[in-house]
Amino acid sequence: MGALTFPGGIHPPYSKGISIREPLRGTPLPSVAIVPLSQHIGRPNDPVVKKGDYVEEGQVLGTSTAFISAPVHSPIYGTVKEIRKAFHPTLGPTTSVVIERDKDKESKKYTEQTIDIDGIAAEELVQKVRDAGIVGMGGASFPTHVKLSVPEGKKIENLVINGAECEPFLTCDHVIMTRKTQEILKGIEILLKILQPKNIYIGIEDNKKAAFFAFQKAIKKATRKAMSQIQLVSLHTKYPQGGEKQLIKAIAKREVPPGKLPLDIGFLVQNVGTVNAIYEAVYMNK
Repeated sequence: MGALTFPGGIHPPYSKGISIREPLRGTPLPSVAIVPLSQHIGRPNDPVVKKGDYVEEGQVLGTSTAFISAPVHSPIYGTVKEIRKAFHPTLGPTTSVVIERDKDKESKKYTEQTIDIDGIAAEELVQKVRDAGIVGMGGASFPTHVKLSVPEGKKIENLVINGAECEPFLTCDHVIMTRKTQEILKGIEILLKILQPKNIYIGIEDNKKAAFFAFQKAIKKATRKAMSQIQLVSLHTKYPQGGEKQLIKAIAKREVPPGKLPLDIGFLVQNVGTVNAIYEAVYMNK
């Protein structure tokens, strides 16, 4: 089957060569971390630490009781020097926690735990996603637990995993699909447990053949019956193929009506980076 697409779109220079062959490596730890308490669509968090507190990596710095919100955690071990307004690239001055790093402490080492997903309730998995502070990593930063909390009377029939990566210069999704294929599949298993969809699609643009073949190989080897339901879809490389409405149109030939959400026609779209984060939250307690 040829690559699928949607009407319209443009073909800008994609500039994918800059980082695609670079190895994955961690960034150096900062001496001081300025952590905005709003890193998501929704209500900003209130600080739950104060000046002088010693915080651990992964400790909650701010949270909110609002449903549409996501907690923010400390990226380092260190001491809270102050809580003040700091510049945010889209929100302007934003309440932030300033942490001076404890240079005697190394970053945490996370390892996969043996977990029986079938033995965990869907509600517990959604809460895990919420507590981990996961938001959509495709760009919008919408709290993921909200998308996974399907309202009464609604049903997700179609789960779409977004591996389009149509933006110029982006290579992070391609890299994560080729190097963390199994982890993404385990993240999909978690989504299947929560949502119970009838159809599962992974959409990958046709300029990312290595990612397509990586999933093709991994799905064939998968032992869980649910993995055989996955439909791997090749997409024509075009901007904005990664937009969820365009993605649904390309894969399923369905249109999300104006003013409506994919949920309203039984679809849910998750970026591959978000799915990997869900895996890490559940299997690695990250």
